[in-house]
Amino acid sequence: MQDLMDYIAKTYSQHYAQGEIQAGEFISSSGHGMSYFLGNIIKYADRYGKKEGKNILDLYKIAHYCVMAIWEHHSQED
Repeated sequence: MQDLMDYIAKTYSQHYAQGEIQAGEFISSSGHGMSYFLGNIIKYADRYGKKEGKNILDLYKIAHYCVMAIWEHHSQED
């Protein structure tokens, strides 16, 4: 679990996170967050075992997008 938490924390300092907000936050603010997050879960689940073999990073990405989908779910509650 610590490896997953470290992976998620690291993503916020990578090249695509250099702006003021994450891409997922921008997409969410346009009303397409849940579709984006679920689509990426499907993408990385389908890719697991195909690109670079059984790559643990694909599983971390699935878990990260799942966390973001949960965040999206809660942000849409009234």
